[in-house]
Amino acid sequence: MGMIQFSIDVDREPMLERKKDRKVYGFARGDTGYFLVNLRNEDYSDSIQTGLPEGLYCDYFSSGAQIGEERCQGGTYEIDAAGFLVTPVPGSTALAITVKEKIE
Repeated sequence: MGMIQFSIDVDREPMLERKKDRKVYGFARGDTGYFLVNLRNEDYSDSIQTGLPEGLYCDYFSSGAQIGEERCQGGTYEIDAAGFLVTPVPGSTALAITVKEKIE
């Protein structure tokens, strides 16, 4: 389901914490989810405020956030206690995470 499920999970949440930095664009959906696309050719590791609680999240974009035997079949991203993304975002990709797919 991937991005369709992401859309369902963040439905009706306001757009907050917008990010725009030379080919990197992102936004929070309330305190429920965060989406970011990195159009650069290199990793992006600048401070990104997501508004999400601390934890490890399964990425809907890379894995579809499959629920079942192996809950997360793709990438994971870590959010620190202040709500900032800790894990660098690889170049030419995107991430989509929600509190519903928080692993720890």
